[in-house]
Order: sequence, then structure tokens, then C-alpha cells
Amino acid sequence: MIYLPVILILTLTASLIVAFIFNPVFAVSFMKKEGKEFEDKKSAIFKKWFWYATIVIGIMLHLMGSHGMGNFALFMAAMAVVNRYLLRDAIHFFQDRLLPAMMASYARLLRWILMR
Repeated sequence: MIYLPVILILTLTASLIVAFIFNPVFAVSFMKKEGKEFEDKKSAIFKKWFWYATIVIGIMLHLMGSHGMGNFALFMAAMAVVNRYLLRDAIHFFQDRLLPAMMASYARLLRWILMR
């Protein structure tokens, strides 16, 4: 029975090391700053090489007879444009206006319930 507590202590210690050392280092290394002021212009999608590569690959797949994969590649290129021009504005609207308004109304509701 001595092995179970020892393994448990070692596992929890390793988890603490990962949580306090490795995760913050990875977060700083891989995360980008967020917000409208840190984003590229909307038209910058048309200057990216991978957007054009996706279209070329989609057309080549269509010509080779793989219509499903060709449609998927072209669909992904179209979705990149939709994301850049439509969804990004919707995300910022939700984060900047709608979510704070919902949180404020929820806080008012809680205050009203607690005052009763």
C-alpha cells in the first residue's frame, strides 16, 4: 500500500511544477495580444500566401478529380474571408458591447434578488 500515496504525491508535485512553471512559459511564448488595435487590416487576408495556396490547391484537386477535397479547400479559403470581414466584427461586438450589457443586467438582477 505504500506505493499508492508515494505515486500520488509525485503526480501532484509534477502537476504543480507544470502549472506554475511550464504553462506560464508556454502562454507567454505562444499567445498573441488580443484586441482590435492588434489585428491586421481586413484586406490583409489577400496578401497572405496561404490563402492563395489554398485556392490553388483547391483548383488543382478539382482538376485531378478529387471534387470533395477541392470543394473543401475552396470553402476554407472562402471561410477565411468571411471570418475576416464578418465574424471578426461580430466577435468584437459581442465582447465589447453585448457581453458587458448582459453581465451588468445579471448583476442588477442579483442585487434585486438579494435586496428582497
